Amino acid sequence: MRIGLRKSYKYTQIISEITLYIVTTISSVLILYYKNIAIFIIMVYLWCIVYRNKKQINAKEKMYNAIERYESMQSDNIQCSWKI
Repeated sequence: MRIGLRKSYKYTQIISEITLYIVTTISSVLILYYKNIAIFIIMVYLWCIVYRNKKQINAKEKMYNAIERYESMQSDNIQCSWKI
């Protein structure tokens, strides 16, 4: 369950970044054509959302890595106790 959730976070991040790059490219042309600052402000807002989402996903990834390290330490301790 946890592995699938981790993959979904990664895929969501990749898809959101690619979509944002495409929308940024299109909006750059629209800004030049329409000379409208509102499009620029919306793009800055979207970049902030993606940046914040990326930070959250990185924090969750660190948490999952720490949990895996803890579980592997616990399994190593159990194996060592049986050897004695």
